[in-house]
Amino acid sequence: MSFLLALGNYVVAEMWNWGQSKRQGTKGKRQKYGETRDWGLGTSSSSPSSLKPQASSLKKLDAGRQTPWLALGLFAASRVATLLSGTIRLREYALPPDGTPLHVAMVLGNIPPAQRWQPMYYASTLLRYASVTSKGITGASPDLVVWPEFAINFYLEREPLLQLQLGQFAQMVNSALLLGAPRQEESATGIRYYNSAYLFSPNGELMGVYDKRRLVPFAEYRPFHLPGVLMHNNENPSEFTPGTRSAVFSLPKGSLGMMICYEAAFPSVARQLVQGGAQVLVNISNDTWLGGIPAATEQHFVMSVFRAVENRRPLIRTATAGISSVVDPTGRLLFRSTVEEGVLRGTVFPRQEVTVSGRYGERFSWMCMGVALLCLVHALQKFTDVGRYQ
Repeated sequence: MSFLLALGNYVVAEMWNWGQSKRQGTKGKRQKYGETRDWGLGTSSSSPSSLKPQASSLKKLDAGRQTPWLALGLFAASRVATLLSGTIRLREYALPPDGTPLHVAMVLGNIPPAQRWQPMYYASTLLRYASVTSKGITGASPDLVVWPEFAINFYLEREPLLQLQLGQFAQMVNSALLLGAPRQEESATGIRYYNSAYLFSPNGELMGVYDKRRLVPFAEYRPFHLPGVLMHNNENPSEFTPGTRSAVFSLPKGSLGMMICYEAAFPSVARQLVQGGAQVLVNISNDTWLGGIPAATEQHFVMSVFRAVENRRPLIRTATAGISSVVDPTGRLLFRSTVEEGVLRGTVFPRQEVTVSGRYGERFSWMCMGVALLCLVHALQKFTDVGRYQ
């Protein structure tokens, strides 16, 4: 895609240059015709010998006005090659790959925003999600249950009893439980707050914790110490510390690459996860901060779809007040939902291949930009040469 964009820009530059040359050539012919007519009437000081350089210049102008068939041909051939290649690749992904599928249940609890960070609602929030989950997976235990960002609105380290209950619930449903919750850590400089994701095994053990690395400006941190949008305190933190490492959680049927909220907008985050062994991408989000604006919610979701396509990985997205979906490695939506409460079931097949984008990242894009810049310089140089013959 980056190459086609660069090549398209080159074609536009060539066509613009060709149009300019054509207009300049028309102007030159008019000047030549006027001078010849004046010379024939004896009203011009020009002689036939003085018109020879002008004729040579006009020949060069005619050469510069040739239609850029080479550029147009390259662009057309590239489009055809891209369409053929894409069609073949889509057919390869039409059938499920050999391997064990990962069955997923995405849970939405519809917790009112006013109950967030309120100690009196800690237990009821946990019970609400547990109840919705139990009802939605009756009869078949999924391999993975996913709760959205900040599904749990208390610090697990400070609530050992509630943390124990979460482990017991994962053991009861016999599924790995992935959920979003805040995390607190004491350091020499004070208390640090993290926007985190926790993974409990089907045995009830805490398998791992991931701290969000890409924080939302003004909502989760203050750039350059500017005033924030929200008030910050211990029970309602709005100034978080970014995490220092990516997280790939290993399950028996595949490895999960974690992205929280708008981390899915950054290709480098997903790429590092894939390079670290992630076979499935998981994005948990809480879109209440978008204010229910449909365009913002849609854009936030669409950005995550690109991460699936770039890395040829299935993507699981669970979002409060947003769009929850399962996306296949080609960007097709296996389903898409905006329900506020309920359980969404899906199946994904972990992938191991590494794409060019996953391996090299933006290097190819930068190379295309360099090629486009060289083509632009070349076109401007040709335009300058045409101007010399006027």
